[in-house]
Amino acid sequence: MKKSKKTMNQFSITLLLFLLVCTTVATAQDKTTLLSGIQARIYDTFEASFKEDESKLKALAQKLTTAWQAEQDRDYAYWATYTYYYLCLYHGKRQNKEKAEAANQQGVKLIKAIPQKTSEDYVMLAKLTGLEMMYDQGQAIALSARAEKYTQKALKLNEQNLRTYLYMGQSDFYRPVEYGGGKVVEKNLLKAISLKDTYSDSPYAPTWGRNEAYATLVQYYLREDQPEKARVYCAKGLKLFPNDYMLNELQKKVK
Repeated sequence: MKKSKKTMNQFSITLLLFLLVCTTVATAQDKTTLLSGIQARIYDTFEASFKEDESKLKALAQKLTTAWQAEQDRDYAYWATYTYYYLCLYHGKRQNKEKAEAANQQGVKLIKAIPQKTSEDYVMLAKLTGLEMMYDQGQAIALSARAEKYTQKALKLNEQNLRTYLYMGQSDFYRPVEYGGGKVVEKNLLKAISLKDTYSDSPYAPTWGRNEAYATLVQYYLREDQPEKARVYCAKGLKLFPNDYMLNELQKKVK
């Protein structure tokens, strides 16, 4: 009888371990399915929204948010936030301030919920905070200071993050001269393009930003009346990103 009870206990433990392994494998497979090529999928869906509507982009954001709520996996939260960032841009281009602001706030709420934030999380939080200035200009100084705080946290956690230097360069590019803007645009954007897209081994790590760094750098050189540098960096950018819309538009100006 004791032997039978012991055998049953061993069987129960084995069954539980088997079910645990199956659940883990299924979860990993679900994650791979949902996040495979997610960065490109989000951007492609964003572009397609202008030919259709925002429903697919919104559905993707909600699906990623649901996955985050169920699994508490930071990758889901990051990419859900990234999707809401593009949803905000979409509504901004459609001149729908209310919906743009709502999408932005949803992204902020998600990224803030991630525990033990990484450099990538803080850069995204800085970008969303920067966007808030478009909808609440009366708080521009306070929001700018908050975004700067997030940027410094991102830099402290990882000094080799391309996206941190991209944000610092873009932020300075758009900052009015009377508020000290334009002083470190070139320095930060050149630093950005000198770094790898990512130093992470994770297949879900973000790699975006290099094309934006080249485009903003070209815009800066054009604004500063440095056409030769603008031509050089536009050509370099297009060699890497021949189909990039902004770089192709800028090419018309540098010829």
